[in-house]
Amino acid sequence: MFYSTLIPNNPARWLCVVAIMLCRNAVADLLFYEGFDYPADEKLGESTSSLTWENSKTQFTISTGSLIYNGLEPSTGNRLNILSGGRSLDSVRTVAGIWKEQSGGALYVSFLLRLESTAEIGNSGDGASLLTINHTSNKSQLLGINLRNDGAVRLGVLKYPSDGATISAATFFTNGAGANLSANGSTTYLVVAKYQWREGLANDEVTLWVNPAALGGNEDGESRISVSAGMDGDKSAGRFTFSRGPNVCIDELRIGQTWADVTPAARPPEPPILIVIVLGGGLVAAGLWITQLRRKVTERSAALKAQIQQRQKAEQQRLMAQERARIAHDLHDELGADITEISMLATRAQNGADAKDGQSSLVQMADKTRQMVAKLEEIVWAMNPEHDSLGALVNYFSFFADRFLGLANIKLTVDTSDDAASLAVEARVRHQLFLVFKEALTNVVRHSAASEVRLLVRVENGVLQVVVADNGKGLQIPNTDSGAHEGIISMRQRLEKLGGQFEVSGETGQGTRVKFSVGLES
Repeated sequence: MFYSTLIPNNPARWLCVVAIMLCRNAVADLLFYEGFDYPADEKLGESTSSLTWENSKTQFTISTGSLIYNGLEPSTGNRLNILSGGRSLDSVRTVAGIWKEQSGGALYVSFLLRLESTAEIGNSGDGASLLTINHTSNKSQLLGINLRNDGAVRLGVLKYPSDGATISAATFFTNGAGANLSANGSTTYLVVAKYQWREGLANDEVTLWVNPAALGGNEDGESRISVSAGMDGDKSAGRFTFSRGPNVCIDELRIGQTWADVTPAARPPEPPILIVIVLGGGLVAAGLWITQLRRKVTERSAALKAQIQQRQKAEQQRLMAQERARIAHDLHDELGADITEISMLATRAQNGADAKDGQSSLVQMADKTRQMVAKLEEIVWAMNPEHDSLGALVNYFSFFADRFLGLANIKLTVDTSDDAASLAVEARVRHQLFLVFKEALTNVVRHSAASEVRLLVRVENGVLQVVVADNGKGLQIPNTDSGAHEGIISMRQRLEKLGGQFEVSGETGQGTRVKFSVGLES
């Protein structure tokens, strides 16, 4: 592309046009597409897939090889393997905002399904959930697809009222491919579901197809079940969620607004003569291109020098913009809610019914203002490049802990070494480490009933290790997958995003020990 900008009427441009005409854009009109073509054995929602998927990843693993369905545009790469386990509606889900929310018209979802076993498939009622379409808020489903094993494994479609507590209506296949699924681990099914919004409060319709005959055109009129009874969802559709439970493989997930979007039919191979023409034209164009390039070597050298300078400037501007965005994000997260609360308190003080109520609001405003000053101090410290060293980080940790614990009459002992004080620690890493450290101290003050805290900071083989240990009543470590102890989960996630490690241990009467570590550049 760089060379083509040097030569007016470049023949390479003709080649680009031909290539674009030959290529097909299978997902151009889709709201969302996922081929699960991530490295094998990676958990869905981790590493390369973390920008698309989030939440519990325990039973969701990428497996080698894709699922194939005759007549559908062929898939490539790998597939998703969901192991059987305890049933849960809310498991791995798309990141909020990954596709545009919709609250009218029709919404289609399609995927390839292979049933590996009948484990965790209920034999009565609504069976076990396979997946749902829901709002970006947690547990607000609109459409669900379930499996039931009542002598034969059946697929069904469910309509939800968006509150996550009940099911408005459900229907299961009684004949056709959807009424007797094979669990032999080798049969692949094409599943298509649709949510149709209609005027009124209790007439939105959900429809499910299994192995439809019509692909890529108009909606199939056969191989389907449908239900519209019960209350409609009161929220928009903006998130896709896999449920825990059944043992299945999933591939080629598509979400769109038309039947053609989610059922792209396979195209016949292009005639060989067209390939010959393109290759011949490419050789001719290449010859012309090389001839012209030889006459432009001197001009190109000067242009390269100018472009390198422009790119360096652009990169510097990009880094500055990135840093500004990070600072704006920190200010918004840390101070935005506090400013709103102060504004509300001021209004209440101004409009209070009596002086006592107004005095209470002023006291709360003063307290919230002091908190904002402390948060602003933390953000300014994180932004200041003079503090981009391990020594500065340790000093601030000690200063903050001494002041914070002193207010709770908790003694602080600091054990650190100056050997690696000059090691660089960038602002983003310092800020995240401080937030983890602050959360650990907050847990000590709130829950431990401790009288002493020991802060240990060490660097071994380029890895920073921080330990916060107290002599309190100890902590019974919860199962973090249960959703309890959000503070511990938040600390662990912050360290994982930095490529670090997080550990917490404790026994009743023996105190609690929080350890986190992250690699540093020398």
